Amino acid sequence: MHWADFRAQRLSDRDVPQVIVSGITPSGEFHIGHLREILTAEMIHRACLDTGLDSRYVFIVDSMDPLRRVYDFLSP
Repeated sequence: MHWADFRAQRLSDRDVPQVIVSGITPSGEFHIGHLREILTAEMIHRACLDTGLDSRYVFIVDSMDPLRRVYDFLSP
């Protein structure tokens, strides 16, 4: 059993619609960690749908997060 299927099976015990929420606050360049955040939640959402659960996936990008530093490739 895939780990996402295991999680969906555990959620099915709750017998309520599932809302899977994920998000990033990108500061600077995008990196592989952003993709992991997206894919982890997406896999759980799809596993919920495969299990027959009523599931929604909400992805949030907080683009208002101030930069922690100004990178060389950004113009001042």
